[in-house]
Amino acid sequence: MISTKPSSQARPFTQRLYDRWKYQILGECEPMRPRIFGIGLAKTATTSLCDALTVLGFRSLHYPTIMQIADGQLKFDWPWYLNSYDAMADVPAAFFFRELDTQFPNSKFILTTRDRTKWLASCRKHFTPEKFEAAVKVPKYAEANLLNLTLYGCSSFDLEKFEATYDNHEAEVRQYFQGKDNFLVMDICSGEGWEKLCSFLERPVPDVEFPISNVRK
Repeated sequence: MISTKPSSQARPFTQRLYDRWKYQILGECEPMRPRIFGIGLAKTATTSLCDALTVLGFRSLHYPTIMQIADGQLKFDWPWYLNSYDAMADVPAAFFFRELDTQFPNSKFILTTRDRTKWLASCRKHFTPEKFEAAVKVPKYAEANLLNLTLYGCSSFDLEKFEATYDNHEAEVRQYFQGKDNFLVMDICSGEGWEKLCSFLERPVPDVEFPISNVRK
């Protein structure tokens, strides 16, 4: 059973101080503690998934920075402060899903999917050349920029490359988790929500609507 914490993301100063002492100074990482990882690509309702997990009481993080650049390449890196989180989702988790499964073998994985045509249309609006040109000027986005370039094979939207990335990622994830009971596929964009998620996590269905977040108007 995965432990839960209050849904609020704010942590008291004393708790943050304790976390730093426990995880950074003592070097504890609790590899056997169950966690939840959303391993769908961007624009497959990863924000909605994180918000739903927060409603269920899990301390959740969207877009975890679990990477660093070494010799011009992305390497998996788990910073100490992430040990206080129960769940996380988006592209970094999708890219490093094998490493996450190896490091945290008691965890559960959720692949968020979406109609490919609608996904491509959303990506076309999101991954624009203007956004990339602005992002490369900000040093703290270096890892994220390299991640997109490595994952999609381009810096801004390219139909053929994004199509290939979508198909390859879904095929690799499904094959890797084939026959395992710690894996769930969810199409939140088509209406799947609490019933499927709560059954997988063994949690009661909350009396609120499933969050639909980060929707372009």
